[in-house]
Parts: sequence; structure tokens; C-alpha cells
Amino acid sequence: MESYFAEFVKQIKPFNSLWNSARVTCVAVGRPHERRSVTIRIVLREGELPKGQAHRQVTCLHPTPEFLIAVVDFPKIAAVEILRSAIDKFQVNLETDSTVDCILLRWPLPGDSVDQTQPPRLSGFSWQAPFRYEKLWARNQLGEDRTCVALTGIGDNIGTPVPDQLRRDVGSKLRRDPPHFDGIEGLYETLLPGLRHGSIDPKVVQVVFPLPLDMEQTEDGRLALRTPSVAVEGQMRIVLNFKPVNRAAALQVTHSGAEPTANGKAIEWRWEVPWQLGDEFGKASLFYAGEEVSNVDLRRWPGAGTLRAAVDCYFDPDHKLLQEALFGKNEKEGRVGRAQDAFEMAVIRLMNLLGIPLVWYGKGALPRRSDAAGLVDEKENRVVVLAECTVEKPEAKFSVLKERAQELAKSLAGEAEVLPVVFTQADPPGSVTETASEHGVAIVRRNELSSLFEMLSATTRTEDALSFLNRLRFRVNGIITRLGGT
Repeated sequence: MESYFAEFVKQIKPFNSLWNSARVTCVAVGRPHERRSVTIRIVLREGELPKGQAHRQVTCLHPTPEFLIAVVDFPKIAAVEILRSAIDKFQVNLETDSTVDCILLRWPLPGDSVDQTQPPRLSGFSWQAPFRYEKLWARNQLGEDRTCVALTGIGDNIGTPVPDQLRRDVGSKLRRDPPHFDGIEGLYETLLPGLRHGSIDPKVVQVVFPLPLDMEQTEDGRLALRTPSVAVEGQMRIVLNFKPVNRAAALQVTHSGAEPTANGKAIEWRWEVPWQLGDEFGKASLFYAGEEVSNVDLRRWPGAGTLRAAVDCYFDPDHKLLQEALFGKNEKEGRVGRAQDAFEMAVIRLMNLLGIPLVWYGKGALPRRSDAAGLVDEKENRVVVLAECTVEKPEAKFSVLKERAQELAKSLAGEAEVLPVVFTQADPPGSVTETASEHGVAIVRRNELSSLFEMLSATTRTEDALSFLNRLRFRVNGIITRLGGT
């Protein structure tokens, strides 16, 4: 147990000077001074409290006398004591404007012997190994837009502290009274993003350190870095890797060229990315005290992740007209034929930009053929994408596309796999997706079409788009059942 805390301390030690306070968000139930933790999240922050201030109450609600909701900020010295108490005594001492409350991480269970000769049984609790959440995952799991290191304690009786009737009463009062949370679930979504109330989520306490080193590529293509002003000079280094040429460059970050932010508590840098001939995209990796903090994908051209997409932006800045044709934004209701033609052309253009060279066969080809086809010939993997495009009723295309895929595969004598795909502007129900899978056909619905469109601004390789289509071929009710096959 303590070894996990020691490992957590070890992981955050290089960044220890970068945090100065902690925000404690607590949901607890029971009588004052012996409340039981439903959920506690302690987030280490770089911001400081005014000198001499023991705490700063952000929120303190009592929907019922036995139910506590509190959000309180503490200076670093007090936060350290809170953490020690959690580790050594399995309790969090929470000071608000009105009282000092004791929140138990584990608590006595009912059913003790009458003579009290035996020690009370305690609810289960255990610390888990610290875990590092990369930026994208941290946003979903922790509500933090930074790389995070987290230490979590879980219990085996999390559903016990809040009986059903109390949960209903609290939920009703949260909806009725300011600030009008949408029940306990809405409370969690607002104050504890990534956590869920009830027995489905066994987390009793969570200590989170979002590393306060923010790196991004700006809209004008430069690389930006923002850090607390106390960040030690010489401890930060950025390594740049450029593709597809496999070239690397390193940048040692010093205070030279740094500019203070408006509040004076942070400093930031902006550099031109040193692109060279042959570079199309890359990655910037930030290190602090030798530890990797975060990675940022680099695009050489704003709005375009590849050279192909950059060419398209010359004709159609930000691919706006392409987007309108793909999603039907430029056609009035009733012009089905015109919308269909625009959609077909847009799909073929999108696929070519993503490295799948579809050719349109709507004219100049034999009747009873598909709208488009293209060969992806990469190394030993040869795949022909056979496409049908429709603005509505995609299920009408499955049977005929399956037959045409079999005919084409037979004519190719096994030299390439044929991947049949139906592209549609519609968003049909799951039953249509399942029918597509039964026919061995990939269906690209409106949502998947949006994902493909977003690939234009990412550093997407041909196999990324092809793999995406192939996975859709074997999806049933939104779940991928296998990743390959014929």
C-alpha cells in the first residue's frame, strides 16, 4: 500500500516544485466528523493561495444533513498533511468555512459482537499502482487537458454508503436548489468528470497531478510551450522527429526568448518549426528533468496533415466546400440527383486525399458496375476498395455490392483482396450496420464520414484510412468483431 504511494511520489518528484496547492473535491455521507467517503478527488495545482490563507472554500453543499458536497483549495503545506493522513490513517481531514470534518476512506461495518471484545470489521480499501494518463485519455478520464499521474484508492463497499432513498432525496434537492445540478449524476459530470457514482465505480479517493507543462502547435504553425515561472532552467528539452524522412532535431529550452504571461505566473515560448525539404509532418516530445511529459503531432501546413491535403487546401481552404458536399450542406431539399452527384464526387476526392486512389466509374464504364474503385498497392498488401455512394437508404446497396465484389475478386484471380464499402450521408440504426456486416460490407455512416474527414488535418498514412474501412466491415451494433478477413 505505502509502496504505491512511494512510487507515486517518485514519479512526481522531478515536478515537485511545479505544484503549490491542491483542490479537494469531496462527496461524503454520514454524521459530521465520521463521514464515509463516497468519492474524493485531490488535484495538485500550480496556482498559489494568498500568503497565510489556510484554505479557500469553493463549494459547500448539504442537500441533506448527512450528505456533504465540498470543493476546497488548500496551500501546499496543508495538502501534504491531507495526503499523509490519507495514507497513514485512511482518512481525509477537510476544513471548510464552518467546520473541520473527518472523511473516512474505510469505516466500521455493522454486525460487531455484543460484548465488543473483537475489533470492528472495516470496509475494504486498497491503493492501486500509480498510473500515467496521456493528454487525450486524461481529458476523458479525469477532466484534465494535460498529461496526469494519478494514484487511486478503491473500496469494496462503495455502493453501501448511499442508500437508494437517500440517493433519490439528494438527487431531487440538487435539481431543485442552486446551483441546480442534474441529480447526483449531473453533480459528478460537473465536479468529478470521468468518475461515476455508485457501485459501478469503486474509486473512493483519487490523487491527481496534472503536469503543468503545456505544449501545442499554434494556428500559425509555430510550436508553443507554457510553463510555471518556477520551472528550472535547463531542465526542459524538446525532441523533434520529422516524417517521412526520419529526421530528428533537439531543442534545449532556456529562459532566452521566454515571455511572461499576462498574470506573470507563467512563461511561454514560441518557435518556428525547423522544417526541411522532404518533411511533411512530425512529432514534438517534451522532456523535463529527463522525464517525458507529453507529445504533440506537428503539421507542416495549417489545416493539412499531408502534402496531398495541402494541395487540396490551395483549391479549397480548410476543405470547406468538400465538407459541404460530404454532409449535404450545399444542396437544397428535393434536389436528390444533384446531391447524389456531389456526394459521389466528394467521397472520391476524400478517399484520394487519404491515399486511397478511387476512380469514378459513373460514366464511361459498363452498366451494372459500382460507383468507384481503387487499388491500394502497399508492400505485400494489395486491396481494391470497391465503393458505392448514396445519400439515403444504404441497405439497398448491400446485396448488389456483395455480388459485384465477388465478381471483381474472381476476375483478379486472387492478386488482391476486394473491400466493398458503402458510403452514406445517412445515420441508419444499428440493425442496418449488422446487415452490412452479414454481407461482408463496410458501411461508412455520417459519423464515420466525419472521422475520415478529420483525418485530413491529421498526419494520416494510407494504411490508417484503409484499416479504418476494414474494421468497419466487421462491426456489429457498433462493436468490432474482428479486424481482418475476406
